Amino acid sequence: MKVIITGISGLIGSTLARVLSSRHEVYGLTRDPSAASARLPEEVICYPWDGKAIGEQVMHLFQGRYALINLAGEPVAARPWTDRRRKAILESRTHTVDSIFDALESAEAPPQMIIQASATGYYGCHDHNVFTESSPKGGGFLSHVAAQWEQAARARNKGGYPIVFLRTGVVLSMEGGALPAMLRPLRVFMGAIPGKGAQWMPWIHLRDHVSAIAFVLENNAPEGVYNFTAPNPVTMEHLIKCAGHIMKKPVWGKIPEWAIKGAMGSRGEELMLKGARVIPEKLLKEGFAFQWTTVEDALEDLLKKNGK
Repeated sequence: MKVIITGISGLIGSTLARVLSSRHEVYGLTRDPSAASARLPEEVICYPWDGKAIGEQVMHLFQGRYALINLAGEPVAARPWTDRRRKAILESRTHTVDSIFDALESAEAPPQMIIQASATGYYGCHDHNVFTESSPKGGGFLSHVAAQWEQAARARNKGGYPIVFLRTGVVLSMEGGALPAMLRPLRVFMGAIPGKGAQWMPWIHLRDHVSAIAFVLENNAPEGVYNFTAPNPVTMEHLIKCAGHIMKKPVWGKIPEWAIKGAMGSRGEELMLKGARVIPEKLLKEGFAFQWTTVEDALEDLLKKNGK
């Protein structure tokens, strides 16, 4: 089957392309095809796309038997959440969805499946509740973005194509994402826990994440929402102390909430001081076998492979 991936140059997209290319025809849509291709197997073909209109040179992909995996969207953690930045984060997701469905409406054949990225931020933040795929929407900016992202796809899906939404937690990898930044203070003997440390972190190993996407794709999973998190979420304190133990680095104390809010505003509050205890109920029910079910095993794997 042909698999078309938007956001193929990102951490998840590039890893997924490498995994899927051994058994599928994989194509990528990206702003810089040359840069993306340099990181990918030679059999993966990338086409230019600016996140807006999909050009005629790409439309030949939308025929025959194919699936579409949309991972495109501006990173949420990289820069301060000014009003302009908030707008860019949201529109990078909703406009991408619009451009994809514009193309599908004139495609020669419908997709076998659409796999659409989303985030566990949908559930908002809570210290005690456990969230499954049936849990309601929460509050906050990240919840708003995830809900609008999903709604954009539902509203445009006039063809009734099967859509799977991936509500992804914090993806653990040493190649990018949140983990390298979280470990940086530990490396220079300045390890500390943000805030109270009791905030939940729904995490997943990168390799489990892409394996779960392949599982959903290749097993004709029922459409709907899937939580892409490991079965055992942990608190921020647990994760930082576990990493410090593996790295043999001290964790000295806690960073006051007021310091993080003062330096980062609402971005720091939602990304570092709050969290949610999210469980992958549907993946477990449908038989997906996680390779890394505890954060201890995940961090041991990632840190040892990278020499700590």
